[in-house]
Amino acid sequence: MFTMKTKSAVAALLIGTSVLVVGCTSTPKSFGDEVSVVAKEWKRGEKKVEDGQEMIREGDQQIRKGQQQQADGTVALRKAQRAVPAAQERYDLALATLGTAENADDATAQAKALRQAEKALKESQEALREAEAKIKRGKGNVSEGEKKLAKGRRFVAEGTAEKKDVEADYLRLSSQIAG
Repeated sequence: MFTMKTKSAVAALLIGTSVLVVGCTSTPKSFGDEVSVVAKEWKRGEKKVEDGQEMIREGDQQIRKGQQQQADGTVALRKAQRAVPAAQERYDLALATLGTAENADDATAQAKALRQAEKALKESQEALREAEAKIKRGKGNVSEGEKKLAKGRRFVAEGTAEKKDVEADYLRLSSQIAG
């Protein structure tokens, strides 16, 4: 007697009616429920402020670390910049004296001096590269610290604003309950 389309239409009407009846009969939120929601929002604001303060501390620490790396790197760079030319000169002199040995002992001494000069040159060049890398790492840490600091400040400002808004909602609710 009922077709498939008719059965589907009746089922849809029954579902729609039951949803409408349930929606219309739901009770409004109690003041306790509203205060509970406000309290949760307040806690979220406080958490955001705490997280922001932690980011600020971490950012400050990272900036100080980066500044110290830059200072240490600059000192090492100056030292290496003086050491490289001196080591290069010593190496060049050792190279220039090769072939002037009059005996085996002199040749051994020249070879030893050349190896030492070459080692000193490589070490001073490596110290120069390390100093430059330390300065670069320091700049990176300062940059990252500044980003973290800015984000932390933004979190603190947003969390503080959220707390003020929620506090106003709480005061409004409290006055409605008392009034």
